[in-house]
Amino acid sequence: MCGIALIVSGVRLGCACPGPNAQHLVFSVDELKSALRRRGPDSLGAKKLFFNISGSADEQVIDSWIESEGDGDTRKPCCWNFVGEMHFIGATLQLRGVSPTLQPFVDEFRNILAYNGEIFGGIPVERDSNDAEILLQYLGGCCSCNSHELSGFCTISQKEQSSVPEVLSRIKGPWAIIYWQESSKTLWFGRDAFGRRSLLVHWSTVQDSRFLLSSVSPTSSVEQIPDIELENGLSQLKFWEELPCGIYSVKIDASFLDGKLVGEIKKHGWSNYMLKELIEWDRLFVEPKGSSKASVSGRAELVLTALKESVMRRTSLHTFFQGVTYGGRKEQLVPVAVLFSGGLDSMILAALLEQCLDPQYEVDLLNVSFDGPSAPDRISAKMGIEELRRIAPSRRWRLVEIDADLSSVTMEMKHVMSLIYPANTYMDLNIGTALWLAANGNGWVYEDSRDENEESLQRHKYKSPARIVLVGSGADEQCAGYGRHKTKFRNGGWVGLHEEMRLDMLRIWKRNLGRDDRCISDNGREARFPFLDEDVIKILLDIPLWEIADLEQPSGRGDKKILREVAKLLGLSEASILPKRAIQSGYRSNFRVYNGIAETSGCKIKIFIIGIYWRSISSAAQRRAEEVSGVRRKDQSSSSMAVSSGSSSCSGVYSNGKAEKSEPESVRWRAEEAIGGNREALEALRELISFPVLYSREARKLGLKWPGGLLLYGPPGTGKTSLVRAVVRECNAQLTIISPHSVHKAHAGESEKILREAFSEASAQAKSGKPSVIFIDEIDVLCPRRDSRREQDVRLAAQLFTLMDSSRSSSIPGAQVIVVASTNRVDAVDPALRRSGRFDAEIEVTTPSEGERFQILQLYTKKLPLDSSVKLKSLAASCNGYVGADLEALCREATRSALKRSSNDDSNESELLLTFEDWECARSVVGPSITRGVTVEVPKVSWEDIGGLKDLKKKLQQAVEWPIKHPAAFSRLGISPIRGVLLHGPPGCSKTTLAKAVAHAAQASFFSLSGAELYSMYVGEGEALLRNTFRRARLAAPSIIFFDEADVVAGKRGGKSSSNISVGERLLSTLLTEMDGLEQAKGILVLAATNRPQAIDAALLRPGRFDLLLYVPPPDIESRYEILRVHTRNMEIASDVDLRKLAEETELFTGAELEGLCREAGIVALREDIHASSVRNRHFQAVRQSLKPALTKAEIDSYALFLKASPLSKNSMSPMRECKADSGSDDRKRRNYMVPLSPVKVVAAGLLLVTVAAKYILGNADQKTPGMATT
Repeated sequence: MCGIALIVSGVRLGCACPGPNAQHLVFSVDELKSALRRRGPDSLGAKKLFFNISGSADEQVIDSWIESEGDGDTRKPCCWNFVGEMHFIGATLQLRGVSPTLQPFVDEFRNILAYNGEIFGGIPVERDSNDAEILLQYLGGCCSCNSHELSGFCTISQKEQSSVPEVLSRIKGPWAIIYWQESSKTLWFGRDAFGRRSLLVHWSTVQDSRFLLSSVSPTSSVEQIPDIELENGLSQLKFWEELPCGIYSVKIDASFLDGKLVGEIKKHGWSNYMLKELIEWDRLFVEPKGSSKASVSGRAELVLTALKESVMRRTSLHTFFQGVTYGGRKEQLVPVAVLFSGGLDSMILAALLEQCLDPQYEVDLLNVSFDGPSAPDRISAKMGIEELRRIAPSRRWRLVEIDADLSSVTMEMKHVMSLIYPANTYMDLNIGTALWLAANGNGWVYEDSRDENEESLQRHKYKSPARIVLVGSGADEQCAGYGRHKTKFRNGGWVGLHEEMRLDMLRIWKRNLGRDDRCISDNGREARFPFLDEDVIKILLDIPLWEIADLEQPSGRGDKKILREVAKLLGLSEASILPKRAIQSGYRSNFRVYNGIAETSGCKIKIFIIGIYWRSISSAAQRRAEEVSGVRRKDQSSSSMAVSSGSSSCSGVYSNGKAEKSEPESVRWRAEEAIGGNREALEALRELISFPVLYSREARKLGLKWPGGLLLYGPPGTGKTSLVRAVVRECNAQLTIISPHSVHKAHAGESEKILREAFSEASAQAKSGKPSVIFIDEIDVLCPRRDSRREQDVRLAAQLFTLMDSSRSSSIPGAQVIVVASTNRVDAVDPALRRSGRFDAEIEVTTPSEGERFQILQLYTKKLPLDSSVKLKSLAASCNGYVGADLEALCREATRSALKRSSNDDSNESELLLTFEDWECARSVVGPSITRGVTVEVPKVSWEDIGGLKDLKKKLQQAVEWPIKHPAAFSRLGISPIRGVLLHGPPGCSKTTLAKAVAHAAQASFFSLSGAELYSMYVGEGEALLRNTFRRARLAAPSIIFFDEADVVAGKRGGKSSSNISVGERLLSTLLTEMDGLEQAKGILVLAATNRPQAIDAALLRPGRFDLLLYVPPPDIESRYEILRVHTRNMEIASDVDLRKLAEETELFTGAELEGLCREAGIVALREDIHASSVRNRHFQAVRQSLKPALTKAEIDSYALFLKASPLSKNSMSPMRECKADSGSDDRKRRNYMVPLSPVKVVAAGLLLVTVAAKYILGNADQKTPGMATT
């Protein structure tokens, strides 16, 4: 973008008779340069073209000479008598090319170009090239004869040369141009067909004899502006005029009468046929005939495609100048901003930016408000950014809140009036001020937390570095978005509506675009209008009018109907139903004359101050206003509401300085609408904030001092911050957030000052009668334990102690500041903070239960289209260990999976549903964050994958599945579930597989530990891993912790002292402690497997630790047959294979060996013939003969001897601790062993008897209840 200007002196245009040496000038060249430099801050250049007339009176020749600014007069030809000059000026905002450029350009033929525009098509421009330089090459090759344009061929040159109008007609994109063609001594100037770039013209007058062209008027031009008019219209001849769209030329000749330069202005037509159609803007299909009203979904896709390409062209980064960083940080790139009101047009542009702009770039959303947070534009903008974050969570959206200060607006009023000139109505001043302030980009932003969906309430100053600003101009004109369109439709029908829309498009250059371009570009940013792209205009013009808008429907549905469908395609469901929300209509402006009248150069100018009051806001924005305030209006029927100056507040609705009464508590917004679970913490926080206000009188009578602090602790992502925000919002309290990164500063004393200011502000709010909460996030970082502090931490902790103590000593009832803190490392917090009087209470915010997960999923899927196959209760049950943040990520990933599937299937996005498969895909990507770093899974091994062992499977189902799936039954009988199960038996008998199968059947988290993981060269590391695993298992409950080769971890104590033994004893002690602690953790079971039960320490083999000992014997004939069937079900076996006979021949084979036999048989078949289609009996026999069982009868008998020789066998048996092997008739006629009960106290024995009785009752009851295994 550039600011361009031309000053012509000494040339008589038309009938004007200016004197070349006229002394009366309205403004100087330096003033004009200063105005242009604001548009083009990167460079400023100037070229002067001087004219001399030579030759005889019969044949006069015009000579020209170019002087660059700063060359000086010494280089001018001394023999020339200069009769006129042209002064070209260009100020550049570099947006194209990889190297800086300086305008105006001069080529080798001495042609001069000052160009303000962008070439998006029509003329090929390489990615790294500057489009103005390319355009000069094309213009330099144009023919200079006059007959070329009229006849279509050149009478001078034999080459096929284009004319200047032909080249300019090809350009797709906005432009304004000033071009000197030296060969024909012709000055060309003009604007594109829609006037998307400003170009003002001043014709020579007595006031100023110069002929002037300029992108903007100097500030001193405001002296020529008459008083602001109440209606559009001209009160007198204006100094500047908007140059009408088109291409103009002035051929410079020498007058035969007086030897002066003269020129006739000529307007040229457009040679591009499509452009001519767009300029005429005559729609073919205006009135619907019969049942021609159809769905607009197909048309909306065409419009969406055209808009996306338009935004893509306007945001493609062709230069390093757009890679602007903020605060010197290269990772924050903000090349593009959107003029953002949260309305339909700006939301569409922002959503398209997400698709067109590289993900590394951030997007600034510039929102201006004349009434702070109460303004409808601000409310709708906050609604909009929330929706954008939902559809594009990976993009960083930054809402820049620009609050207009009346005093600063008054100071800049003169400058803004010069920008809107020659427009001079109240509405123009209103809109121009809003645009100018918004494009300035200097406002406030909320500092983001790590979670992009949570917006911190700490504001800090910020100025957007973006050089490109997308504006939604043109959408209302083309899609019937104005209120007058509805009036025209009501009075004149479809034809009347079409004529009004056509009139809007024909005069948009004069009424809107020149003013908008000047007000926005004055801040060194280029305004780009995607809705006014040539292709977009063509697409919209080809669509029947009744599909563009249906003004018979209410506002928010029929107006701009086609764009609302586009918004739905982009996922903007809320924005698609918003009534019109343009920047100029977000508020009403009541202009009143200021007390004084400014005097400037003898010309009186009235200075107007804008007094703001609310306009009736849209229903959607009104609902959001009610949510922000937490109070609904008593009278919802009021169409407008006056807000007294300075009285805007989130605490309620104010009128004449008094708050209206709120409705009863039953209709107020509740925190449960935004969060799920955590009832204990929610109620405690609600009482902590509200009770001091509700019961201040009772507390004063009783002399009660309310608690002033609450510490929330728990794993990350459990919703501690969201909980505080929700309760604060419900209680209508003031919230101040303090985080470590916002407090820690480099200079001494600066951090303490931030703390003091935060408490001071909160205290002032509390004294006004409004609850005030200070929330300290990650307090373990701010105030760590004293043994790990730095000097700065000591100062901060001392300051925090002082502030917390002083905040409780307020003499005003109910004026107490409540301090709430959160941490995920409660043991790392300074103990001095955890005493009464500071943090009086500590509440754990732990992982949600199954019911709480269901509530959270209901909240997150409230607006998601779910397929009937999706059962949220089942999904919640399968998400063990997921916290709120994980469930949100799960919903986001499921949506992404559905969109990906939909795009691959080319299905209609409006019918998009999230299926069960999408959630399964999401679960494979998103796991519980609290279990990261530990081996955890829900195994995919089922009972069908294990052959035989039917009785053992039933025992495991009763011991593991029942407590998890039927906890109510255990609670009803008052019994606690089994804490541990020990599986022992020979190697290869499916002990580990059994553990995985029972975890899968119970849908429990499965933690697996082995001796290799626990034994470490560092002292204490194994014990720490063990404790950490148990801690995470408690958080991910229901869960199973499986110890493979348990004899390594829990070996017997005693014997010779060595380092290995000491490590084992430490691990055993830790394991015993953790298992004893399981009584408080429901839904956790320890499962262990060993093939050396005699090596297990006796302390584990007692009730309360391993309550159930199960012997896993080698498979008998029937079990071996079932195992062979399991491992051959996916194999192609020949008919000659007899699995039962093979089972008889594999005596003493374990399950692992039988699996290896089947696998090796298949390999033998392939070795024999790589093209083999089946495995035959000979292959199995060959492998069987080569394999020998690892087990011997002696080893099996040793397990029996362990059971017999155990001193525990002297006591009576208990069905609870026995498990028989399968009762098949094994050829070895093995005995069914029973595990003896260890000697315990009478109380323990009684507890076991009750447990057995309960299991017996459940077993009998299960015969009538399908789904539960029977004993």
